[in-house]
Amino acid sequence: MDPFKEMNQWKDNLHHFFGGDFWHDFEQLVEPKIPAVTIYEVDDKILVYVTLPGMKDRKHVRLSIDSHSLHVKGRFPNLHQQGELHVNEIPRGDFSRRIDLPVAVRRDKATAQLRDGLMVIHLYKNKKKSKPAKNIPVEIVEDES
Repeated sequence: MDPFKEMNQWKDNLHHFFGGDFWHDFEQLVEPKIPAVTIYEVDDKILVYVTLPGMKDRKHVRLSIDSHSLHVKGRFPNLHQQGELHVNEIPRGDFSRRIDLPVAVRRDKATAQLRDGLMVIHLYKNKKKSKPAKNIPVEIVEDES
């Protein structure tokens, strides 16, 4: 009895039942977030480290911030493909990630440096108190029957 044969049959049955995109859709749920990040809070700063393997040109990555999140978008360089692919763990192609920040940050005072595939982003805490949430009145509209 070959357990791998049974697993492959099981996988083929799922592929047949759910369709060709089943495994791709499932893999999207369990894949790690790309690019990987580490965030530190130090005094009045938030330091965000972003792994960007193979990234050497700042034109291939774009950063934007709002008060509570950082957006990282770009394109990983393509690898020179040779032969039959067996394992594919190195990110490539387009990426986009929204990173929630632990505190509100200033949008006017942010810097980023990229060296050897590691980007370090310096954000500064917003010391101003944020305005309280604004209530939005709801208007009832009745049908014109």
